Amino acid sequence: PWRNRWLTLLGRAALHTPVLGQALRGVKRRVFPPGERVWVRVDSGMAQGLWLQADPYREQEYLRGNVEPEVQAAIRTYLKPGDCFFDVGAHVGLYSLIASRVVGIDGCVVAFEPDPRNVQILREHVIRNGLNNVSIEEAAVWRSDGEVPFLRGGSTPMGKSSRRGAVIDPGAAPATGDTISIRAVSLDRYVADNYCPSLVKVDVEGAECEVLKGAEKLLAKAKPALICEVHHEAAATFMAEFLPAKDYALRWTPQRYQFPFPRYLVAVPSRS
Repeated sequence: PWRNRWLTLLGRAALHTPVLGQALRGVKRRVFPPGERVWVRVDSGMAQGLWLQADPYREQEYLRGNVEPEVQAAIRTYLKPGDCFFDVGAHVGLYSLIASRVVGIDGCVVAFEPDPRNVQILREHVIRNGLNNVSIEEAAVWRSDGEVPFLRGGSTPMGKSSRRGAVIDPGAAPATGDTISIRAVSLDRYVADNYCPSLVKVDVEGAECEVLKGAEKLLAKAKPALICEVHHEAAATFMAEFLPAKDYALRWTPQRYQFPFPRYLVAVPSRS
């Protein structure tokens, strides 16, 4: 392993050398065209050793295992063996895979993902990594059950949050682009017949308020910890009122960019 790390570091240094780097980047583009996914193993972090289908040209932070440290810290802090983890907006399942390791054979992971392309990759990830405690729900999490329109994202890096797909509120104006109709579930309805989570991760590209509106009973009674990517000021204002009313204490993680959003919110029961 140490030899592989040294080779990786050497390769990265070469890529940043003016003349040699330009030539190497040209070769890299020909061998791994941007947008093309290949099977790779994660270098380090909580996902170290896991297999992922990734774009090695664009998704280096995933391959290094240091993507979105806020989410990884929440999993490390609030999840333990035997727990249940809900991955709402699982995308291709990185955090589902990490959580699967943490909860172990006596725990479970439920990955909610509406985009059929992502679901296919997610299933392949679960199979390739030999995980038996991950369930996949091909559905959007919303304020109620039913059918909702979904605007699919393009062939973009996993880390480019703003370009991923998102549910369109049925009451809003029709969107242009690659829109499909998908199944929607509310967390309150889901947990009535299924597992109850210890930690819920929410990353739904601006629809986070709708997820929480459909989880009022879950938050009021079971009180799972929550890590949520908040995409705009209106959502932040809503959560600042909604979650304390359910006896949650809120903590905002530091900004990662020059813009105030998106940011992560960690919410835990006040009386825990």
